[in-house]
Amino acid sequence: MASTIGTPFQRARTAEQKQQRWDAILAAARRVALRSGVRDATLAMIAEEVGLAPSNVLRYFGTREEIYLQLLGDAWNEWSQELERSLEGVTPGAAAIASVVSRTLCERPLLCDLVAYIGPSFEYNVSVDAVRRMTLLGRERVKTFSILFTGLLSVTEEDAFDLYVALFAFTGNLWMRSHPSEEVAAVYGPEGAGIAFGPMLQRMVQTFIDGLLTQSN
Repeated sequence: MASTIGTPFQRARTAEQKQQRWDAILAAARRVALRSGVRDATLAMIAEEVGLAPSNVLRYFGTREEIYLQLLGDAWNEWSQELERSLEGVTPGAAAIASVVSRTLCERPLLCDLVAYIGPSFEYNVSVDAVRRMTLLGRERVKTFSILFTGLLSVTEEDAFDLYVALFAFTGNLWMRSHPSEEVAAVYGPEGAGIAFGPMLQRMVQTFIDGLLTQSN
């Protein structure tokens, strides 16, 4: 069993030690997901990576899904910040914005993987407290996204929210279909599902933004 990085203590007793262990579990889950993919990452794999018994991991996160839900929120926040930086000075048109959105997401395969396999299970196999916490954080992310895109595209807050939801759905669905399991890939054959994640995402986002702009005129 791997040793717990940065947490030499046997039992976390202080608030600082508990935070260190929380962070260590998230870091371990991230490494496991990057190696094996979120789909195949198990609680046992995370526990072994961090050097704890599965029961001890569950002291901090009630389920495997709660761990990856937390990582999803963190990764989405990081992407949102990068997106805002990358959009500075960009011509406020559908094509240019869709290009930036697609590129910054393609640079974050773990985020896309998390959206595809954890996003749909948001309300399943997680505690009410975890749902409440992530819902509150999600509202803050929506607010930030809305401010950015209402200013950039001169659309309504409702339109910006629709774009946020569509982007989440596009990313998860396209990533899952363009990165199938080995069993599904075998069914597809050598040509695969015929979906190139980045180009397809860019086209779909551009089409959606074009629709919003047409509607608002």
